[in-house]
Amino acid sequence: MTTPPPPPGSPDWEDRPTEPHRIQPGPAGGGGSPRPYDQPTPPVYGGQQSSPYDQPVQDAYGQYGATPAREQPAYPAHPMTGHGGSGGRSGGGHDRTAIGCLVGAGLLVLAVLAALFFVLGGFGGDSEDDQSTGDETSVEQTTPAEDPTTPDETTPAEDPTTPDETTPAEDPTTPDEDAAAVAFGDAASAGDVEITVGRPEPFQPAEGAAGAQKTSEAVVHEVTVTNRGDAPLGIGSYYLLAQSGGQDAERIFDYTQEIRLPSDPVPPGESQTYRVAWGVQDAGDLAVTASVRGSGSEMPTKLTWSN
Repeated sequence: MTTPPPPPGSPDWEDRPTEPHRIQPGPAGGGGSPRPYDQPTPPVYGGQQSSPYDQPVQDAYGQYGATPAREQPAYPAHPMTGHGGSGGRSGGGHDRTAIGCLVGAGLLVLAVLAALFFVLGGFGGDSEDDQSTGDETSVEQTTPAEDPTTPDETTPAEDPTTPDETTPAEDPTTPDEDAAAVAFGDAASAGDVEITVGRPEPFQPAEGAAGAQKTSEAVVHEVTVTNRGDAPLGIGSYYLLAQSGGQDAERIFDYTQEIRLPSDPVPPGESQTYRVAWGVQDAGDLAVTASVRGSGSEMPTKLTWSN
């Protein structure tokens, strides 16, 4: 049901609301008493406030009902939150909530930092202890054990080949100075072997003779070997060497002049004669030595002939 429009000519009739939910029926002309309290109250929407029955508001049509809501005073913005409040308990609640959040966040950060400090401090202490223990272990492990083979702790084994501990073998190319020397042409004996070296004579080797290229002077002499034993005497039973001018003389083999080693052994009780040639430095300074091998482990016997 809608309210009938006011008659033409009523004051401000164009500005009066005609919505049924914003008016409250009442006695026409503004008279009479308000409705009883048990009567239903029209709904009140945003931006309006209900008019109490003891202070009714009458519009131009004699209707009582809702009046526009009064504006609440505005408050300045909060210095911390930056939000303005509508006053009263509403603004204070927002401030306390923001402060509480900030305080809680600060406490949480402090707790986290403290926990990290203790945790990292514990790990750091353990690592230092472990490192120190590891260093001690490494020192113990890297300490070299005493080497039993060091020169200070061991005596080197005797070297049987050192000159101080062994007697060098006699050089067969060096005549024995202690051997009894005989003159050329005389006989000398060693066991069952008798040897005679004749006097040296000048010798001219043939071209191509072995050993003749190393010297400019050569000599030759006859050698006679007598076997006084019971077994044949081979050429390996003795050997001849010579020295001239303090140097070893070079033995010359000249097959064109029958200057060679004998090929047949000396039978028991018989003799054998052949020629021996030498390249010498000085024919007047010549010594010939014969080394006769002994039986078994006996050392050779040396016989020497000289000028």
